[in-house]
Amino acid sequence: MRLQLDKAKENIAKLHDSGNLTIIDNYVKKYPKYTKGTVKFENLKDLLKVKQFNLTNDELETIIRLRQSNQTYKEVKAKVFANNPTNVDECLRNYLTLFSSDVNESMIRKILTDQFNYNGEVGKDLTRIRDEMVYEKSVNELKNFESDLMAEGPIYGQITIQDTDTISGYDFELLLKRLFEGMGYQVTHTSFSKDQGADLILEKDGTRSVVQAKNWTANVGNTAIQEVVAAIKHYKSHRALVISSSGFTQSAFDLAKSNNVELWDRTKLSTILNDNPVRKT
Repeated sequence: MRLQLDKAKENIAKLHDSGNLTIIDNYVKKYPKYTKGTVKFENLKDLLKVKQFNLTNDELETIIRLRQSNQTYKEVKAKVFANNPTNVDECLRNYLTLFSSDVNESMIRKILTDQFNYNGEVGKDLTRIRDEMVYEKSVNELKNFESDLMAEGPIYGQITIQDTDTISGYDFELLLKRLFEGMGYQVTHTSFSKDQGADLILEKDGTRSVVQAKNWTANVGNTAIQEVVAAIKHYKSHRALVISSSGFTQSAFDLAKSNNVELWDRTKLSTILNDNPVRKT
């Protein structure tokens, strides 16, 4: 085996000197699985023979394996040094981050030796760095968990704005009904009747409000504003809202402003859902 490797390295040196090593390297890149016994392998062998390299199947296959290993080494080393590590430990961290499920101790030892004249025990150093990374990950996860506990925002089991992306328009109206009821409003849902421009009618402290609900992915335009403006008079309302799970066009903003209609876009609705939890059922 040793003699076979020495012979292959000798042939590689000759191929390099003659300018033909590129043929092998391009073959490895394009046909990594086409080894001995395949048509492309035989074509490569014949091509090299034309160029005065008469190699046996075993000799050519060994050369291919060595060049594959060389290319893999270059690719791995480039990834490990992508963020310019300055010492052995930083290199090992990069390597484990990239290749934790497929560790090649021989390769990382060669990388460290070439770069830092490394003469340590790579197995022990990999274990040490791996243990440090596991500990750091555990500490960071606990810190993130603590931050989540202390941060203001939706609690577990609470409906968020993202949930509106997967429900129907009717269920969106029901969600808003529950939201306003939780905020102390008496709510009438009009969907089973001719709603006359209002999906919900709200009552609180002697004030009546009409609500148009739009669970759309596109921005809501003027029509919704016009409908809710008509509902103000029909329901003898003091206040009008259009609530969108997305946003509004500029013309809708302008029309709402001139008619004193309050608009809740996705951002505002998200904030209100966070501040007034509606539990998932």
